[in-house]
Amino acid sequence: MRRQRNRSQMKEMEKSKRLDIEFKTMVIRFIKKKKNLKETDNKEYVVNEVVTGIKEYFNVMLGTQILYKFERLLYAEFIADHPEAPMSQVYGALYLLRLFVHIEVMLAYTPLDEKSLALFLNYLHDFLKYLAKNSATLFRARDYEVAPPEYTGKL
Repeated sequence: MRRQRNRSQMKEMEKSKRLDIEFKTMVIRFIKKKKNLKETDNKEYVVNEVVTGIKEYFNVMLGTQILYKFERLLYAEFIADHPEAPMSQVYGALYLLRLFVHIEVMLAYTPLDEKSLALFLNYLHDFLKYLAKNSATLFRARDYEVAPPEYTGKL
C-alpha cells in the first residue's frame, strides 16, 4: 500500500514541467535571439553543448547533491523501478534551480580556460534570466504537494 501511494506521488511529480522540455525551449529561444549574429551555427552548437552539460550535471548530481534528504526515499524507489531513466525527464525546473547552488563547486572541476569559462557563465546567466522571466509557468505551487504522513513516517 505504501509503495503504491509513493508511486502516485511520483506520478504527481512527473506532471511537473520536465527539464528536457525547458532545455529545448531555452535553446530555441536563445538561438532565435542570436539569429542575426554571425556564426549562428557555431553559437547554436555552443548553446547545445552548454545545455547538454547542464543536463548531464543534473542527472549525475540529483540523488546526492540536489535532492533534500527528505526527497531521496522517493528518488531511490523511482531509480529501483526505472534505473535507466534520465532524471531530467522526471524532475522539473524547481530542482534545476537547486543545481545552480552547486555551480561553483562543479566549475572548479571543469577544465575550462578563462575565455571558455566566461562564455559558459554568460550562457548560464542567460538561462537563469529565462527561468526568472518564465517563473510564473515554471514554478507553480499546484505542481507540488505536501508529503503524506505515511511518507514522512519512513524517514
